[in-house]
Amino acid sequence: MNKIYIIGLFVFVVILIVLALYSRPSQCWDSNTVAVNSCNDGSLRVVLKLLGGGYKIIKSDGTEISCPVIANPSAECMSYLDICSDVNLC
Repeated sequence: MNKIYIIGLFVFVVILIVLALYSRPSQCWDSNTVAVNSCNDGSLRVVLKLLGGGYKIIKSDGTEISCPVIANPSAECMSYLDICSDVNLC
């Protein structure tokens, strides 16, 4: 009886780990991604590792906005700095 309990507990822990790993946004698995943040409008902000890459916004409809590191970022890119969380989903 004790062995069955231990095996069941082990299986439960493995399932929890697998679910935690696969509940991350798919962008987390990209080697060029530093962080993925959720935004209030349902979008994701993907911070890029590439020098000067900045970040990109992936809207809920799948469209992407590129926000590279430049002297004068667009107003749309700037607006996402205010509505996106700093919590890394990865």
